Amino acid sequence: MIAATVCPSDVPNCAGLLDINLTFVVELVLFLVTVYILWRLIWRPVIVILESRDQRLEAGRQAAAEAERRYTEGLAEVQATLDRARTEARDALAAAHRSAATGAEEVRAAAHLEARTITDQALAEIRAESEIAVASLRSQAQSLAVAAASRLLGRQLDEKHYAGIAAEAVGR
Repeated sequence: MIAATVCPSDVPNCAGLLDINLTFVVELVLFLVTVYILWRLIWRPVIVILESRDQRLEAGRQAAAEAERRYTEGLAEVQATLDRARTEARDALAAAHRSAATGAEEVRAAAHLEARTITDQALAEIRAESEIAVASLRSQAQSLAVAAASRLLGRQLDEKHYAGIAAEAVGR
């Protein structure tokens, strides 16, 4: 058991629990000096380091938020650029198809026109050659008709005079 020490009144220099003397004051001063030294040398630098760390963490969070915002904006820009590029590529491809179709149609039309021109020229040449051949045949038929008539009649007929008659007979 712990017994409380009570100083009898007849003992000089007996310190009780509640007696304040010079030792208590010295211990209190030493305690306060120790607390001040610890505050100056350890706690304050630790608090400064912790506050600095908190500030760096907050700056890092803000930088991360800013980087994420910039990333999101950049991603949106890239997506918009890709969409524009896809649209432009689709438009360019459609324009190329239209241009190719137009060019093919122009080439087809030019080929048809050239074929028609060649056909018309060939038909004109055929008609001209046919007319020349018919004229030659008529001329030969007239000559043969006059020669045949001359032999039948037994006399020489004038070819110029009877050529008109022979032409009517041949069906000119």
